[in-house]
Amino acid sequence: MKTIPVTKRDILPLIYFIVSMFQQENNHRQGTSSKSDMLGGYIDRWINKIPENLLFNNLLLKDKNYKVINDYFIYGAKSDKNAPDILGLKANGNILKFAEFFDNTWVPVEGMPYIEVKSFRQNQKLVSVRETQLKDDNYYVFVESDFKPDYLISMFDDSFFDKGILDSIRMSEQFIKSNNSGIITQTQPVSPFECGEIGSIGIITVIKGDDFRKRTTRCVEKENVYYVKEITIRERVTGSNADKRFDEMFEYNSTKGAYELSWNNKQLIPVVCDNPENIRIKKINKKSLIIETAGPCSIYDEQLEANRYYSIEIAEFERSSGWIEYVGLKNQYAGDVDRTEELLALLDYLYTKFLKIEAN
Repeated sequence: MKTIPVTKRDILPLIYFIVSMFQQENNHRQGTSSKSDMLGGYIDRWINKIPENLLFNNLLLKDKNYKVINDYFIYGAKSDKNAPDILGLKANGNILKFAEFFDNTWVPVEGMPYIEVKSFRQNQKLVSVRETQLKDDNYYVFVESDFKPDYLISMFDDSFFDKGILDSIRMSEQFIKSNNSGIITQTQPVSPFECGEIGSIGIITVIKGDDFRKRTTRCVEKENVYYVKEITIRERVTGSNADKRFDEMFEYNSTKGAYELSWNNKQLIPVVCDNPENIRIKKINKKSLIIETAGPCSIYDEQLEANRYYSIEIAEFERSSGWIEYVGLKNQYAGDVDRTEELLALLDYLYTKFLKIEAN
């Protein structure tokens, strides 16, 4: 996965936008009881918008003569929430629009791409897109973000780290009669970031809606789905209750390019497997499968060694949402259909045909 670091300078414009949006929304509310987040939670909820700019302009288009334009408009309650994440291209002060706003909704410009950026945190296993947002010819850019849990410290100025503040909250040891286990301690100094990086973002894949639909699992309202959560090495198998090849237990779906199986009478997200003939199912538990490998093979992007035992942990993704969405594993797309070069070639073409001519 191609990744780039994220610094304080990178997120400052987005933080400013988020704070402005928070204040404008707050000013339009009748009382504070309806506000779901304080500012800190609000920033954390919107920070995943950062790849919309950085992934293109600092990574994919780093050496190009044009940049993408992201959406920093703030919308009223009556507006449709249908803005594409990439509104157009810009070069030398000229703009090529991918969409235009009419009254309360965005309308795509004919012949221009529609690009959505979907950000997922590093510890998330699944990717999902609502059915209403999934269009066959739209481009979906899947991004993995990995921010330090205390990244907001980078926003604090030097006065926050003044030793006098720490001294003002130092407690008297006279309150402690006994503390043999070291359960209670004094507040420790807060450390500023030692380097400028607060995290990183990386591109998982670029995929079209039709690609995504074919390779994922459609879940109706409030339908749970199972998925492969983790694969770990085991030293042995105890109490074996099965002995069959992987491709005998799982059914191959050529459309999805993966193997399907019902698990506890619910859907299991199809499993991508290479050399399934080298895998034998040795034990079936309620939440896992124990397998033995006879040769090199892989499940998703996990390379499995020959003549080893592995435990495949299967977890349930509980969905309380009231909408239909397509769900897949994030690592399923690392080596699957990837339209990154196709999208970049299209953007290059649009720049050459429209913006480069105008610039000259």
